[in-house]
Amino acid sequence: MFESLFSVESLVSFALTVTVGLPVTIKLLKLNLSVNNKSHTINGNGNIIEHKEYNIIMQDAQKNVRNRNMFVGVLFFILLPFCTSFINTLLGKMATLAPWFCLCGVLLTLHVNGVKTRFWDVFYIAVTFFIADLASKSAVNSYYFLQSIDGLYTRLAGTFISYGSSLFDREMQVRHLFILKEQLALLCSVAGFVIVSITLLTATCGYTKQRKISGIIFFSAVNSLLGIVGYLLASGAAWYLLHNQNDYLSYILRPVAPVVNFLFYIYAAVPL
Repeated sequence: MFESLFSVESLVSFALTVTVGLPVTIKLLKLNLSVNNKSHTINGNGNIIEHKEYNIIMQDAQKNVRNRNMFVGVLFFILLPFCTSFINTLLGKMATLAPWFCLCGVLLTLHVNGVKTRFWDVFYIAVTFFIADLASKSAVNSYYFLQSIDGLYTRLAGTFISYGSSLFDREMQVRHLFILKEQLALLCSVAGFVIVSITLLTATCGYTKQRKISGIIFFSAVNSLLGIVGYLLASGAAWYLLHNQNDYLSYILRPVAPVVNFLFYIYAAVPL
């Protein structure tokens, strides 16, 4: 147990997560403090009019967060087939720490800007914990086929070449087509890792932008749905669907089916 907890891989991934997440969080918290008394909300006749000072001041920070999220996503996409175990562990550490970064950010935002003004930002905490749980489940579920992702890009390139060279041999073409589908299914798992990681990071820093209540709910619903898609793909849904493993598909769908129905209901009900 302790060997697993304090393994070099686990410690490095933990340190990297803190190194990436903590400075960004601290910078955002400092910016939050600097916009005190500059951003406020006026209530009237049931409508909310947002003053834009907050979002203008936070514009550079929001851009930096988006760039960081895209960088992490591209890094995961490139490195996963070569460092499968490490990236999987890193995703698990991100899932553990991200909600607490979000919690600290939202609490300070409420303290600086006032609970009445930014109360609905608590949605970001809920959605981040939810996506973090999906990311953690993705890391656990993908453990069973991680070895199949090793060297994926090399195999995928070779399979494309083999399929192209067998166009005049029907039997070989069918065989190579199935192998190609297997490799593409594994590529979907890589894409799932990217989607769930970017969605987790996006939800974690959702409080950096001031939104109307409907905007917060829409943001939460969209990111939750993306998190579910990423979770299903990262958990190998495409691979097991190809191999008709219905029991496993039922297993990974069970935790998210009620949430999907609820989110579609919210999406239809909230005016944009």
